This record gives sequence, C-alpha cells and structure tokens, in this order.
Amino acid sequence: MKITLEVDDTNKAGLLVEFLKSLSYVDVKEPKTKESLPDWHIAILQKRLKDLKSATGKAIDFDKALEQIESEL
Repeated sequence: MKITLEVDDTNKAGLLVEFLKSLSYVDVKEPKTKESLPDWHIAILQKRLKDLKSATGKAIDFDKALEQIESEL
C-alpha cells in the first residue's frame, strides 16, 4: 500500500515530518523541483509547449473532446 502526503508548509508540519522520518517503514521523499531536471530536458519541454500553443488546430483538449462526444450521443 502506498499513501502520498503532500505538505505545503514544512514549518507548520515540521514535527509531523520528523516523526514520519523516524519510522522505519516510512520513506520520506523531498519533492522534485524544476532545478532537478537537466537543461536538455527543460529545453525539450519548452519546445513542445511552444509547438502546442502555435498548433491550435492540431491539438485539442481531451476533456473538451470527451464532452463533445458525450453530447452527441
């Protein structure tokens, strides 16, 4: 079983986080930040976002497409 707990303010939840770290069966991971991605990967993502924004007729929102399909049924 895996349970994920996201804590926005570790200052307020400091005691809880320290307690969880002390348990042998709990794995506490720090969130990945943008800085943890390599520069080449960030460049690819930025290019894909730019391509997606410039190709408005080629890409559609999945939720909107699903709503359109459901409305036609």
